[in-house]
Amino acid sequence: MKIRGHRAATWVALLLGAAGVVACSQSGESAEAPAVSAIATSGLPRQAEPRVVVSAPLAVRTYGVRQPLGSRDDRLQTLLYADAPRGTGPEIALRFLRALQRGDDIGAARELFVYGRTYFATRDGATLARVMREVKSNARLADAGLCTGARQLNDDAALVSCGRTFVVVHVLADKLAAGVQISKWHPPGDVYSGPHTHAYTSTDV
Repeated sequence: MKIRGHRAATWVALLLGAAGVVACSQSGESAEAPAVSAIATSGLPRQAEPRVVVSAPLAVRTYGVRQPLGSRDDRLQTLLYADAPRGTGPEIALRFLRALQRGDDIGAARELFVYGRTYFATRDGATLARVMREVKSNARLADAGLCTGARQLNDDAALVSCGRTFVVVHVLADKLAAGVQISKWHPPGDVYSGPHTHAYTSTDV
C-alpha cells in the first residue's frame, strides 16, 4: 500500500504541475526569455562583387608629343626624377662631352638642362641615340682627342679642350636650373673668337 500511495502522490504532483503550466501559458505570465535579435538579409541588396578596374596607361604630354609611359624606354625613365647636374658650368660641360666620347648617351643626358632631360624621358632610346650622335658630329668629337679641361666663357657657356679641338658647350650652373643646353638656338650667340666647334643639335630640345 505504501508503494501504491507513493506512486499515486507522484502522479497527482505531475498532474498539478502540468495544470499550473497550462494555466500560466493561458494567462500570459510566462517567464521572460532573453531577447534574440536577428538581421533580415532577404530585403538587403546583394553585396557587389569586387571589380577589377584596368586604367589606361598614364601619358605625359611634353612639347606637343603624347606618349604612354608604358611604351617608353625603361632606361630613360630615370631622367624624369634625376637631380640637376652638380658643379660649375665647366665641370658639367666636361662631364657631358666625356660621356659622349665613351658612348654613354644616358650619362650625357643626365648632364642636360631640365628641358632636355624631360624631352628624352618622354621619347625612346633611338631618339636619344640619334640626337647625341648629331651632337658628337657637330662637336667633331670623332676627330678630337680626349676632353681633359674646360674653362668658363660667360654665364651660359664653357670652352672644353679635347686635344687640339675646342668645343663651346652652352651650359647653365644655377643651383635651381643647371645643365647643358644643346638646342640649335644657342650657337648663333657665339662667345668665342678662336677656332672651335659647338655641341648642339638641330632638334629643338
